[in-house]
Amino acid sequence: MFTTPVIAELIDDSVAFTAHLFQEWIDKAYEVRLTVVDDGMFVTRLDAGTAAGAVDWRADYDELTYTPLPGVPDAVRAGVIALMRRLRLRFGALDFAVTPDDDWVFLEVNPNGQWAWIEDATGQPIAGAIADALHRKVPPT
Repeated sequence: MFTTPVIAELIDDSVAFTAHLFQEWIDKAYEVRLTVVDDGMFVTRLDAGTAAGAVDWRADYDELTYTPLPGVPDAVRAGVIALMRRLRLRFGALDFAVTPDDDWVFLEVNPNGQWAWIEDATGQPIAGAIADALHRKVPPT
């Protein structure tokens, strides 16, 4: 199921019967998929081409524009490294919403997230980084 905007008045006791995740609406300029392999970061800006994609980019892959970025803000980088080490993850697909003021809002980390479509769209060498990481067996310190 894709992200669906709701208003608080529509949420009633029926939500008690299954899991839900409610999140405050974030005005965003674009989104970022950050694929992390050990200490390597592959940063991709995702720009939605439709209203549905602007709410949830997964709703309209065909209308996304992918732009590799050279890096992330220093505070984001430090936070991501700390999170990955704390969770003892060597791989993660992290999603961020970036506001019009260029604030990066962390949404989630998926330790088994999809990455090949980003590599296909951008040419970023994610598969090679994963192969190198598996060959090392032990994360860099």
